[in-house]
Amino acid sequence: STQSTGEQISVTHIHMTYIALFCFVLISCGVVQHVTGEPGLYDLIPGRLNDTLSYSEVLQGLPKTNEGQAAINWLVNFFAKSTGISLPTAVIQKILVQADVLLDYLALTVKQMRAAIDAINIAFQNGLIPPPQPKMELTLQSPFPLEDLSSIDIDLSQYQPPLAPIGADLYHGYSNSSEPDDKLKNNIRFAALLQNFVRNYHPNQNPNSTSTHKKRVKKPKNDRFSQPIKILDTMDKKVSSSNDVEGFLVSYQGQVLSDPGDLILALNQNGHEVTGHFTCRAADFFGLWKKQGDKLYPIAAPFMIVTDVNEYNSTRKVTLPAFHCELAVSVKSKNDKKDRMSSNLNADVVWFEGTGGIGFIGDKLNTLTQWAGTVDRFPLTVDQVAEAVRLGTLFAEVLLETEKRFNLYLMGYGATGACTDSVGVLLQVLFQKPLVYPFLMRKDYLLTVLADKLKIEPNARKAYLYFQLLQAVKSLPVDYQENDSTPQRILGSFPWEKGQEPFYTASAARSTLERQMASSYKSKSRLSKRLNIN
Repeated sequence: STQSTGEQISVTHIHMTYIALFCFVLISCGVVQHVTGEPGLYDLIPGRLNDTLSYSEVLQGLPKTNEGQAAINWLVNFFAKSTGISLPTAVIQKILVQADVLLDYLALTVKQMRAAIDAINIAFQNGLIPPPQPKMELTLQSPFPLEDLSSIDIDLSQYQPPLAPIGADLYHGYSNSSEPDDKLKNNIRFAALLQNFVRNYHPNQNPNSTSTHKKRVKKPKNDRFSQPIKILDTMDKKVSSSNDVEGFLVSYQGQVLSDPGDLILALNQNGHEVTGHFTCRAADFFGLWKKQGDKLYPIAAPFMIVTDVNEYNSTRKVTLPAFHCELAVSVKSKNDKKDRMSSNLNADVVWFEGTGGIGFIGDKLNTLTQWAGTVDRFPLTVDQVAEAVRLGTLFAEVLLETEKRFNLYLMGYGATGACTDSVGVLLQVLFQKPLVYPFLMRKDYLLTVLADKLKIEPNARKAYLYFQLLQAVKSLPVDYQENDSTPQRILGSFPWEKGQEPFYTASAARSTLERQMASSYKSKSRLSKRLNIN
């Protein structure tokens, strides 16, 4: 039904559509059915993890008491709060009777994830989902003297909340790091410093502010991008200067810098060693622990993705934990003595698009669980680190502007992509190939904003960065559509070395994907020989 103006769909209709969409997505998401006698999705391979509990065994062992029921309700509500996806009442009733039924609803295809995200944004834009709370951030004065960075007061308790009990000896949260407090505070400070550079690309706007609620928007048109955008022949007409921006500035060693990449290079040239790489691990979606005796044990509780790749000699799809990827940057002082002018900066930061913000955050605040794994990939030269930081700052601004322009929920998370999308864009610029999995983004949103910004940007350096980002977004595949790069990108994102995968599903996935890659290589080799291609 429509309102009398005929211009807006009624809230009732949207509400029913929203519920119907989610029920369809979730009821149809049980595509991975457990086969009797075979390991389940969350079953762990014996001997590969120390002091880690299986999610399926923990759920099966929950007591049939009020406390056990309360813990199950918490898990269901946390899933809804974190994703915007509410399980149907009938499903919840089943879970309350048999808790491990929940696991059947924690495996989605990328298409189902895409549909759920679209439905969330429809509901948000029609006032059915309240806007999230603004995220805490530090706004620094400008110009900011780098040697004063250590003077910024940091309350670590705001960044490291304690584990919270949820009932039945279950706890939620993330274990605090054993790194020294001063080091952790420096990580937060330097991340805040880099994040403030977003103001230079996004003037007069809080970098992580939330959208104006219930704002009607028009979707962008894809046909704007059917032809390549001509930019290189007009570059020489633009003003080229790194210090012509009104916004956040950092003073360091007699320089006043408005570009974060220039700051990275200046640090590396003045008593610091700067390194960088990209990191992949399994996303610890739930952050769950169980107390047994006096000790807390982590629960291996990822969110599972059903890929579009068939298992070997089977019609079942390869299913494996969702991956988290990030850009990691480390700055280490080479100076033994504290020298105010040298700053003696020691800090580790990471960059990605997440539910808690877009951009740089302090690294190593929490101890990573063993089951999630961690593999450092794609090491960067100093020049590449500077370029990645520069691109990341600019792309954070693009993501935030896209959220505002199209009134997207949770800073556009999911609609404009997730951690793997944002990192994938940077990798595409740096290495000219798609390297991680999965890609969720709706390209039309980002391409619209990038094309508009490219047209009006007077600074040649930034205009070229916009151009690189636009070309990267255009080039990347999306995983809610078929593409032939999926096996290679999944293997490139694997957070465990071969033979160290903690889940049966992950081990089987690697075996299937490696077999497919080998078969594909042999096919290409035979074709090359036939065509006399060396």
